[in-house]
Amino acid sequence: MKILLSLPDKSGLIDKIQVIETIPNISLAYLGSTLRRDGFEVKVVDPRNTDLFRVIESFSPNLIGFSAYTEEVKSVARTALRIKKDFPEKLIVLGGAHASALPILTLKEFPVFDACVVGEGEIPLVRIARGEDFKDIDGLAFRQGDKVRYNPPLYIKNLDALPFPDWNLFDLKSYAGEYTDHVRPFRKQLELPVSASRGCPFKCSFCFNISKNYRSRSAENVFEELKRNVRVLGAKRIQFVDPTFGVDKKQAEKLCSLLIESGLGKEFEWFAGTRVELASREFMENVKRAGCSNLFIGVESGDQEILNGFKMGVTTRQIRKVFENAKKIGLNTHASFILGLPGETRDSLKRTIEFAKGLDTKFVIFSILTPYPGTKVFDLAGTFDWDLFGKESGKALKEGKLSSQELKSFQILAYKEFYKRPDRALFLLRTLGFRKFFSNIKESVF
Repeated sequence: MKILLSLPDKSGLIDKIQVIETIPNISLAYLGSTLRRDGFEVKVVDPRNTDLFRVIESFSPNLIGFSAYTEEVKSVARTALRIKKDFPEKLIVLGGAHASALPILTLKEFPVFDACVVGEGEIPLVRIARGEDFKDIDGLAFRQGDKVRYNPPLYIKNLDALPFPDWNLFDLKSYAGEYTDHVRPFRKQLELPVSASRGCPFKCSFCFNISKNYRSRSAENVFEELKRNVRVLGAKRIQFVDPTFGVDKKQAEKLCSLLIESGLGKEFEWFAGTRVELASREFMENVKRAGCSNLFIGVESGDQEILNGFKMGVTTRQIRKVFENAKKIGLNTHASFILGLPGETRDSLKRTIEFAKGLDTKFVIFSILTPYPGTKVFDLAGTFDWDLFGKESGKALKEGKLSSQELKSFQILAYKEFYKRPDRALFLLRTLGFRKFFSNIKESVF
């Protein structure tokens, strides 16, 4: 069987603000490597640089798989309708966050999809490709007569058993230079994602995670992948895409030791996302020695009552200390905030803006709360038009104390207040470049 895996066509998305461009998709790379290991022929399409329909005509796949976030699902459905019109015999399967959160509703809303993969896709997709009966496949939602059936997922326990993501399925030259590392921008060098773990033990109300159970790979296994990415594929930067890097302290310590002792950590730069309570000074010093150039830290709010409300378990004082320590160590940081969290008021938003301005960081992201399906805040959704579920617009939230227009105004104010200072503005300009810098200003304000 031939399998074609495709990313969504993002050209028509309503939210066009993208501070950081895309890198090769690790989910499709894992699916592709697992399918190829089982003997199947696989191709991956990125609609940004490849005509999907020409590939379908030339490759003639039996199975076409898409992965989509909530704001992308309608775009994928439109593409699938075109495929079914021209190639009605093709089997089309949807995976990703939206399908995992709402598998039954997705199949009812979009009849064009033949099935939805729920949870991690490697095992279900291989079993579909083998021709197994849908009713016997764990992690699959499918139609049976007039009804939609759903088999709960099974998560991969031993992540070391997975083959490394297959980057030969991608035109890596087309990705080199897409990313900047926020330290020395505009270098035409390849950056690849790596996943050292799956799942997250934390229960943030605004976050949906496909992998419900936290599992980590061995440090040795991750190290071997890094070595391949750097010395064979030529990657100069690595992004750890774990929901929370450093949860497995022993793994993180061992991995850093391997990078330091082997010298590999000096051959590339890497960054990761973590939480305030995990970012101890010792942790940050260790990752810095191992080649980490940036830590992305979820702050979420600068108002203590808001932090207490969704049980972050940290104080604003702790947050400030983490960023102060990072600056002393020489480790760059990115601070991420969410505007419009439950209990948010105009005063709490003002406190968050002032708090952000006082942090020892040069890069911040202010997103507006998006009530994604599968999260505890999904009941705050004021619409089921999935096109409106982008992270920047605030259009998915129901009207409350603060309207979407007010939240958008505070978002614009937050960026202006933070980046109006010369050192921050210069840093952002160097990072994004003139074209992207002014494009983002236009999208934000107008």
